[in-house]
Amino acid sequence: DESQYTRAALASVIMSLANCAPKQVVLEQLLPQFLQLLKDEDPEVRLKIISKLESVNNVIGVELLAQSLLPAVDDLARDKKWRIRLAILKYVPLLGRKLGASMFEKHLCKQCVDWLKDSVWKIRMVAAENLKEVAEIFEAKWTYTNLVPEVKALSEHKKPSYRMSAVYAINYL
Repeated sequence: DESQYTRAALASVIMSLANCAPKQVVLEQLLPQFLQLLKDEDPEVRLKIISKLESVNNVIGVELLAQSLLPAVDDLARDKKWRIRLAILKYVPLLGRKLGASMFEKHLCKQCVDWLKDSVWKIRMVAAENLKEVAEIFEAKWTYTNLVPEVKALSEHKKPSYRMSAVYAINYL
């Protein structure tokens, strides 16, 4: 459909069907629609799909989910609209739970630290709060190995806003 509002409405309900349709129907009919909506030019449409992550993950599995979802997450993380970046940022802990430690480390860990360098204060604060949730999901050893060195390096950056973000992140960790 040409209307972004129609596509956004479809994106908000299509994945709910994944829970009640047979797996074969989901894979053959819903998944192609899901993947097409993930590539939509409108960030709101992609965001609606990602917000329904729980429904689709139960049906298609983590590997296929990561393969199709992570490029869209990466695009949304760099969107020029800060509210879109904020919205995707709020799904990071859920993504962490679904993807597991190794996939999260490979695909999203760097982005979590990069959000601490965002030009928008609200993004930096939510990113710092998210690190706490991510740390709780993956526990102390993983956090100390993967997040602490990055945050520590950020605390020594020449930009005061980066240093302040690191202080907030350390406070949450």
